[in-house]
Amino acid sequence: MVTTFTTVAKFILSGEHYVVTGTPCLAVPAPCFRARISLYEDESVRGIETHCEFDTEQTYEADEIAEYEQTLSRIIAHALELYGLDPKTAGMRFVMRSSIPPSQGAGSSSAVCQAVVGVLAKHFFARSEMPNDYLYCMGKMLETWFHGRVSGVDNAVIASGKPICFIPNDSCSVIAMHEPFYFVVGSTGARQSPSPYEAVREIRTNAPITYLMGSKDAATCVAEMFGTLYKGEHQRAGELMLSYHRMMKSMSLSTEDCDKAVNTAMTSGAFGAKITGAGRGGFVIALAPVSCIEKVQRAWIELGLKNVRSFCIGDDYRMG
Repeated sequence: MVTTFTTVAKFILSGEHYVVTGTPCLAVPAPCFRARISLYEDESVRGIETHCEFDTEQTYEADEIAEYEQTLSRIIAHALELYGLDPKTAGMRFVMRSSIPPSQGAGSSSAVCQAVVGVLAKHFFARSEMPNDYLYCMGKMLETWFHGRVSGVDNAVIASGKPICFIPNDSCSVIAMHEPFYFVVGSTGARQSPSPYEAVREIRTNAPITYLMGSKDAATCVAEMFGTLYKGEHQRAGELMLSYHRMMKSMSLSTEDCDKAVNTAMTSGAFGAKITGAGRGGFVIALAPVSCIEKVQRAWIELGLKNVRSFCIGDDYRMG
């Protein structure tokens, strides 16, 4: 017997970093990247076995894959314990296939945690669909156990599969879209490390007034962008994305490669572009007219970006 569950990546449009101290955040799901976990009941397996495959343009050494499999085993074991089951006698084999590059701002760990919750719930409860609130709460619980403190925005947007305005303390609103918005994403290939969080923590500690002013600017940007998405104001939404990129750059969270990608997107006709996620590498996202999507993609590929994809947030998607 095999049970499968699929989740998607996410990208943040505005509100990174400040969301952990109470500022709202805007994020969108990206079905062009997916993580799928398959659960097999296997009598030959006493406890749990895991196997990981990545369908990305990055290459992974055998020891890296082994480390991901060990991490996945730990997450699954903890999830089984939450269900009151003993991982040592589970008799289950899990296969994860993911096109979401890890540690690059696309929500890979959240997608995996949500997929673990989803596949176990689907397997044990025999439900084809699970309530979003259940997936969100359990997924956030798993990721918090694994990562430590998390804002919950990644879990919320991945669980809902819709563009959201996330407000810390577990509140979020789905953004009603009246016009489709087309995005291009691409990765510099550099993995985001804990250093971006350390840089922001240093600003918060050593220059609290600067941080508070930045938090106010971030909240203003999020509020205005929410309105532009609702009203279909593509040009202004792009300008706000570019403004937020400059804000992140001022905190030393961008890189030369990310800046080049943003500038290249703008000269290729994009409304706006920015680094997305923690910063200092990883993914860049651009909002562009549908007529310029291919031009931006080609320009980024020529620049050397990896995993260049496009998606529309007018597309509906449900996990499962």
